[in-house]
Amino acid sequence: METATFLIALGSNKPIGRAILPRAVLAAALIEMDRAPLSLLATSKTIETHPLGAARRRFCNAAALVETALQPTELLAHLKGLE
Repeated sequence: METATFLIALGSNKPIGRAILPRAVLAAALIEMDRAPLSLLATSKTIETHPLGAARRRFCNAAALVETALQPTELLAHLKGLE
């Protein structure tokens, strides 16, 4: 089966409850992205930035390089399911 490589941008500024901060949300997402049907090839470091405008929460951003046999629309549906 033929595979393709995709670069996925990740970002979060919303904690889950009071205990799970955005950095941990991204870490959990990366763990999930290393399970079939995806293979996690590489990740960037996670970068925290100050909000712009009226937002008060800090943002966390990262990128992941994944390999998969999924078609782009299937990959999008899979990633939305992880979200």
